[in-house]
Amino acid sequence: MTKKLSTPPVIILLDLLFMLLFILLISKKDKIEVQIPSNVIFKNATLIYNDSDGIKYVMNQNTKEREGIFNPPSNVGFQYYKDCKTQCSNYPSKYRDNLQIYFPNDLFNTISSNFSLST
Repeated sequence: MTKKLSTPPVIILLDLLFMLLFILLISKKDKIEVQIPSNVIFKNATLIYNDSDGIKYVMNQNTKEREGIFNPPSNVGFQYYKDCKTQCSNYPSKYRDNLQIYFPNDLFNTISSNFSLST
């Protein structure tokens, strides 16, 4: 005589809970986006110009001309750039479409710690 095996309801419930947890973890957004004002370039931010060859230059915010080649710190885990659209509307047209705002880590951490993330 053989006995049929059956799974206890608790194991089925735990399996369902683990599947739900797995689905929630996969569907979570992993992108953080910082919304900056449309008319401000932050004091500690660096304005970067990307030329057609892929070289990045530091822009002087007073003279609105290129200063030198941009060398980001090598010990930084990530770099955050934001396209400069309305903030750079008063720059010459030859630079305007290729300008980005570079946020150093300390400025990025200050901005992101002051705002709560909404999911």
